[in-house]
Amino acid sequence: MILIIDNGMFANVINKYLVSLNYKSVIINSSEINARSIDNLSIKAIIISNGNKENINNTARIIQSYIWKVPILGIGIGGIVLGLLFNAKICDSKIETLDPLKIIHDSRTIYSQLSSDLHSSKWCRYAISDQLFKKTDLEISATVDKEIIGFRHKNLAIEGVLFDLTSITCEEGKEIIKNFVTYYIK
Repeated sequence: MILIIDNGMFANVINKYLVSLNYKSVIINSSEINARSIDNLSIKAIIISNGNKENINNTARIIQSYIWKVPILGIGIGGIVLGLLFNAKICDSKIETLDPLKIIHDSRTIYSQLSSDLHSSKWCRYAISDQLFKKTDLEISATVDKEIIGFRHKNLAIEGVLFDLTSITCEEGKEIIKNFVTYYIK
């Protein structure tokens, strides 16, 4: 079972992706989630959806006890939640366009076997600053114009992306989710 934490955007699309890949999943709204609701499930991974930042603190508090237990993929605001848990500095994104932009990625884990010509729009309005990044246990996995928009933990099964995998302009979004579950769920 894969838990999708719904922050208000695109959880149903992620769920459809997972169903099409023959994975069972459950969606729980970030404002309603608590440790008991997760513990009652036999989860193998967590995906934190994009959305608004209203429930960041609640999501972070709950997720904190699972970062060592199950693989986690954070998308958009979900990626910001993961960055905050590992002391990354959050700042406003300098990317102001909704036009598809070319993403430079490292071709590892969730980006494995993807085109180097990966494009997406629908950006999270926040970014992770590279100022303190080297002092964290995170590594950069994707950038746009030198802005960090993808990261992973060096030792844990944690990935964050600050672009929207469900955007119609991100054709590889489904492949990234597939790579996440294939790579991390044994």
